Amino acid sequence: MHLVVKLPTATRDRAVAVRAAEAGLWVMPLSGCYLGAPRPGFVLGFSATAPGQMREAVRRLGRLMR
Repeated sequence: MHLVVKLPTATRDRAVAVRAAEAGLWVMPLSGCYLGAPRPGFVLGFSATAPGQMREAVRRLGRLMR
């Protein structure tokens, strides 16, 4: 299962995805999914993640985006 998260236009989702990977998180940049003008965001997979792990992963991602 996946969740699409849209981000503010000025967000560089690919750069955040690289920082996330370096921190052990996987997020797919949404901007690469557009044929026209890209829209920043992420595609997040969560079906194989325990609820407790999700909360911590979201917190870590939030810290990376600040």
